[in-house]
Amino acid sequence: MAGHTKAKGIHDSVRQVLHGVFGHRHLRRGQAEVIERVMAGMPTLAVMPTGAGKSLCYQLPALLLEGKTVVVSPLIALMKDQCDRMRQLGIHAVQVNSALGAEEIAQAERDIADGSARIVLTTPERLAEPDFLRRMGAHPTALVVVDAEGYRGRREDALMDLAQRLADKAVKSARPVPVEPMSAHDRRIVHMALAEHEGVTTESEGEGLFRRVVIFPKGQAAAGGGGAD
Repeated sequence: MAGHTKAKGIHDSVRQVLHGVFGHRHLRRGQAEVIERVMAGMPTLAVMPTGAGKSLCYQLPALLLEGKTVVVSPLIALMKDQCDRMRQLGIHAVQVNSALGAEEIAQAERDIADGSARIVLTTPERLAEPDFLRRMGAHPTALVVVDAEGYRGRREDALMDLAQRLADKAVKSARPVPVEPMSAHDRRIVHMALAEHEGVTTESEGEGLFRRVVIFPKGQAAAGGGGAD
């Protein structure tokens, strides 16, 4: 009987958040099963078509679980869209990635450190940084999500778009802009995306898993002359 009462309470809370925050009265097909598993703390793999509402399957539980939700995605452009949409709904979401300015990253890190961020969106590379993990460990994490939407089909387009935006940032600031450590294939995509750019040059630097691309304003160059790969 107690279990039934608890389950009913969870379902009531889901309905309240669904309508009150997201503006929906009913879940779509497949969402209820995924959300139920997530709320129960069960490992869950959700494979759903584009537009079927995968994001809601973690965003809604994130507002009910005790602790923050960490969303890991390789697609920074998609991450920004999701973060902006959640903020418009009044959800305290932050993103941490290489496309942000220093002040934006500092504010996101402050929100993580004081526990006010309910949802933290970041890249796989950030999770390899000890300082970032230390900040994340200051408050409990209730849910970790790997969002692989469009990973294969959209990754190269997203990388090329990111490269162009970071190149504009390098030109505007007149300072080199590093791109997160990435695979050799991804580095080649960034180099190709900016090969014809009139305002910047690119070089790779670092070793092994930490090798990355640095975008330099024209006329500047790496001290070590890392070169392209």
